[in-house]
Amino acid sequence: MQTNEHQQPVTFSAKKVISVVMTAMNPGMLAKAKLEGYPWPVAFVVSGLAFALFFLQIGIELYRAGNSSMLAVFGWVGVGIIYGTLGVCFLSVTIWSFSKLFKGKHALTWTLQAFALSYAPTLVYVVLGLIANLIWGWNTALVFGVTGVLWALIPLRMVIYELVEGKGMAGIFLTTICGVIVLFSWVWL
Repeated sequence: MQTNEHQQPVTFSAKKVISVVMTAMNPGMLAKAKLEGYPWPVAFVVSGLAFALFFLQIGIELYRAGNSSMLAVFGWVGVGIIYGTLGVCFLSVTIWSFSKLFKGKHALTWTLQAFALSYAPTLVYVVLGLIANLIWGWNTALVFGVTGVLWALIPLRMVIYELVEGKGMAGIFLTTICGVIVLFSWVWL
């Protein structure tokens, strides 16, 4: 056992190390842990920016293919902002409402914040994708964007599991509904 400069004991245990590694591997939970004190509208910056950059990649790829104008690229960014804020808000409220059928006790504001922050993995992926898109000219919307949306299902599953008070089948069902809604609405757009 070592001590730090304030003479508090520093202990190491396998459980703490695994917890830190798992938190660091899950950007959604890491962001949630760091931003938990902020109001829920601030959390929507994460999901709004994630989808704005995702849709920016789509717009850039359409522009490069000659299927879109530069003005339309900015339109796609606007669609992404709306999708990442109002769309995620709608999804949050919908799943929160269903969670009440399973005796969920979390407040709507908690649900809004947790859902928005769950898109931190998407934000990480789309930033990397946008870098690859701009530097090397790769088409990255599907590879990075959709992968990021799929990675967001991991923290969403954790949030939903908590919303339904640990009821496994209800959590799986609602997480599946979330994934279907997000992916099919994106394809529809």
